[in-house]
Amino acid sequence: MKAVSSLSQSELNNLISEASRELEARKKSEAVVRDIHKLLDKHGIAKRERSVVLQAAMNGGITSTRTPKRASKRKGTKVAPKYRCPTTGNTWAGRGRAPAWVVDACASKKLSIEAFKSDTTYLI
Repeated sequence: MKAVSSLSQSELNNLISEASRELEARKKSEAVVRDIHKLLDKHGIAKRERSVVLQAAMNGGITSTRTPKRASKRKGTKVAPKYRCPTTGNTWAGRGRAPAWVVDACASKKLSIEAFKSDTTYLI
């Protein structure tokens, strides 16, 4: 950087405006840090734990130390279909949301889903 005495008028004005922007940014940062410390005090976080909490916040969040639950072994397993549409051949296992052809069949015969399941017309 040049010596200040050798700068032109416009260079000095640019330096002053850049310095004032930097000063404002630092003041805002200091205010944010003060607010964070107030919140940490409010929630009873000890001073020795603050660096861990602040570092974790800067890195995208605090991760849990608990081990995650394992998914059920049955989750995602395929089940053989129990019901077949006689006209289209579409099938349904009887689990989860009923497909459109089941809903349409129930509506046309005025059946509930439970009555549909006991109807031998659609059983495989």
